[in-house]
Amino acid sequence: MPITPHTKIEDLPQFLTVEEWRVVMRISRSLAYDLIRRGIVPAIRWGRAVRILREAVRKCVNQDGQTENSATPGDQLMVARDKSARWRALSDGAEE
Repeated sequence: MPITPHTKIEDLPQFLTVEEWRVVMRISRSLAYDLIRRGIVPAIRWGRAVRILREAVRKCVNQDGQTENSATPGDQLMVARDKSARWRALSDGAEE
């Protein structure tokens, strides 16, 4: 059975590939790997294979399909971009 964004968490395999997980979460491949690399999403590595536990998906999403945290990964990236712009401005001689 193919995994889609509408697949119920209970119907997901115990270990998801990054591709399966990103489809469920509706995020890009690069963002998926970035979240894993930064440790925001726990992942298991077997050599080059990376797997995400179904329970990690369950913890990210509550029963209503909403993220449990008030900040989404996109919000976190926006904050990083804002800080980066502020640092660039400071290096150009501007004051905070």
